[in-house]
Amino acid sequence: MAKQIIKLTNNVARVINSDPDIGDKLKIAFLPNYRVSAMEAICPGTDLSEQISTAGKEASGTGNMKS
Repeated sequence: MAKQIIKLTNNVARVINSDPDIGDKLKIAFLPNYRVSAMEAICPGTDLSEQISTAGKEASGTGNMKS
């Protein structure tokens, strides 16, 4: 499934990136080896949240759902 998503992303990118009407306004790029450190370089002003689960105290993945 992941390979199909990557293939779809690349195919959509090929169509959009070669469109002369929007080619200079919008580009789609697939970033291999994407991780937080790459995002920090791309969008340095973005507020990134690092979640460390407190095992045994809350359900996994709910730490950022608190208000």
